[in-house]
Amino acid sequence: MIQVLHKLGLVLCVMGLSGCSQLHVASDHGYRLSQQQLLPLSDRWRLKGRMGVISPQESFSASVNWSHEPALETIELSGPLGQGAVKIILGQHKVSIDDGHQLQDYTGHPEDVFSHYYGVDLPVESYTYWLSGRPDPRYLFIEKEHGFQQNGWDVEYQGMQQVGERLLPKKLRIKNQNVKVKFFIDQWIVTQ
Repeated sequence: MIQVLHKLGLVLCVMGLSGCSQLHVASDHGYRLSQQQLLPLSDRWRLKGRMGVISPQESFSASVNWSHEPALETIELSGPLGQGAVKIILGQHKVSIDDGHQLQDYTGHPEDVFSHYYGVDLPVESYTYWLSGRPDPRYLFIEKEHGFQQNGWDVEYQGMQQVGERLLPKKLRIKNQNVKVKFFIDQWIVTQ
């Protein structure tokens, strides 16, 4: 019970802090899927920001550093003041989780491993595309005014930011019937 209250407090703290920060996103920087599909998706990018997850089984918030390279995702999550830091590496058919005390390697589908480790069903492989403003090409999608619906998830872009020639997400919400995830992206680094 105390652990649940602690995690709920973390979520409320991050949501409160995000309410105090102002997003300087011009009104003409709204999400348009057609614009996202005009520019080629970079093979390498990094983002720094915050995320919050709410589900019936688990709720947590974290700072997030996400690095994308071909066939490799590195996700670093940490709570307030760096507490509870974890590094997740998604490779082909392998997931490594380093919680600072022990490095554990798992084989299997990344969504299954993430669900087992965190107790929340999240489509982490699709996040690579969704975070960069695009639907996952493996699945059909339905375009909506501020995003799209794909594989049972609503992806809504609530703010965009100019990064070089690209318009990339600043704030997005991803949800299905049971889980809500919010990302607040403070910094993008895109390389070719």
